[in-house]
Amino acid sequence: MQAPSAPLDPERAEQPPSYAAAMDPNAAPPTYESLYGEFQQVNSTRGLAVFITRVISIIFATVAAAIILAILNVVPLVMIITGAINYHNCPVEKWIPIWLLAFGSFSILKSATNFYYRKKNMHKRAQNTARSLNINQEAVVYNPFDAILNSILVVLLVLGSVWIYSVSSDVSYDPAKQNLYCDQFTYVFSFVFVTLGYVLILLSVFCCCCCCCCLFMRPRRSAQPQPNA
Repeated sequence: MQAPSAPLDPERAEQPPSYAAAMDPNAAPPTYESLYGEFQQVNSTRGLAVFITRVISIIFATVAAAIILAILNVVPLVMIITGAINYHNCPVEKWIPIWLLAFGSFSILKSATNFYYRKKNMHKRAQNTARSLNINQEAVVYNPFDAILNSILVVLLVLGSVWIYSVSSDVSYDPAKQNLYCDQFTYVFSFVFVTLGYVLILLSVFCCCCCCCCLFMRPRRSAQPQPNA
């Protein structure tokens, strides 16, 4: 005889237990009815499809985040290595290798400080959760160097664009032309990086403008009339 399954509360299924509740040694173990209801929900056609969709979305989001983080960490290293190797191989504009070294170094410094303060906030959040405390705005530790490093990177981007674009019509990849020579990978990499940086900035500004327009053009909800007493 099959035991009756208890109905599964959707709100309870969507909200995971808190850290303190999950780690409570005195808490009762899950009942047979709750476990059977969850397995029955996954075994159903709709529940299995939703489960597979969520797993695939989580995997794609994780892979995309890993790729983005890898690019953000690898590109500054490539800039530093390229600038150091070709420090004297760009006579047409000697500041391009120096710019690569500076931009790559400040980018890695920004990533390191952000990682440190993010790790610090995660540790503090875990401590507050274990004590069943709510995190307020004062408990979050912000990176005091973030604004300074962002300003330095913006200034370096502008300076790099001036140095790179000013010699775009004169640069030569032939070592025989000493005054106009620049290593091909050094110049092309710098040119593409600066151009993509401006493209991303323009796309960000465009998206912000579109969001602002959508917010202003959204019809306002009229106040509902209150019933007469």
